[in-house]
Amino acid sequence: MKLNLNREQWLLLISTGVMGIIAVACMSLGGVIGSNSLFFDGVSTMVATLISSVMFLVASLIAKQNSSRFQFGYWHFEPLIILLECGFLLLAATFAFYRGIDLLVHGGNHIPVGLVFFIELFFALFEFGYFLYLRAANRDVGSELVRMDGLGWFSDSCMSLAIALGFGLAWLAQGTQFDWLSLYMDGVALLLAATLVVFSVLGRVMPAVKQFLGVSPRSLDAAVTGVVGEFVKKHGFVDFTSYVQEVGRSSVIEIHVILPSGFDVGAIDTLDSWREVIAIQIGEASPDRWLSISFTAQKRWAD
Repeated sequence: MKLNLNREQWLLLISTGVMGIIAVACMSLGGVIGSNSLFFDGVSTMVATLISSVMFLVASLIAKQNSSRFQFGYWHFEPLIILLECGFLLLAATFAFYRGIDLLVHGGNHIPVGLVFFIELFFALFEFGYFLYLRAANRDVGSELVRMDGLGWFSDSCMSLAIALGFGLAWLAQGTQFDWLSLYMDGVALLLAATLVVFSVLGRVMPAVKQFLGVSPRSLDAAVTGVVGEFVKKHGFVDFTSYVQEVGRSSVIEIHVILPSGFDVGAIDTLDSWREVIAIQIGEASPDRWLSISFTAQKRWAD
């Protein structure tokens, strides 16, 4: 059966499959070797895999534009996905902190630090390479979901690289007076990985919370009020009101221009031409922008 998928959906689908393979490999190798940090790396990647699969489903819904049940589209799912991912990652990081401290308190553990170093270095290079591939591919697609997925690959590569560097130092220290470091490196790497996860979550959760709560973006609000204010001043109209909101990749803009009472607009085409002028000055139209412009002589219809 042939899948009818667009470029965005293909990128997310392939990314999900590759990420799942890496997650299973990390957890399997971590379990066999006995490395908690390697296993946690796999757990965080598995969370990213699950979220990536949800992104693929959302991208499929967004491609449909809207439905009778979701008449404004499916963009509102995007911040929900981010919040869901951040919640799972924080839970995993909390457990990792507990496990890392427990390892340090109880004398660490014996693992082949050299082997873990090469495994994590390989994953770090592969994940960073895939991040670069997604970033290049997204230049043509312009997908927020693909961009988010790429940031997930970048975060995973940074985590793998940090763990690899720690085990690399422990590997070099073997046979020296600092040989004892290898016992504690797994716990230290686990704490480091959990810290990186927390910082990556903090950087992504606030924008998603603002979108979920419906906080109007200042930049978009300033752009709209500037354009409409100049239009009202130029034509000598009474006033205007505007409302803006960003949800995921979508921008919702509602504008009400208040005309003088008894103002003769002439042909109805005049209103459409004014709408066209305002729309062009606000920015290029796209399927992700919902723009509504009305004209009234009564302020109660503009509130």
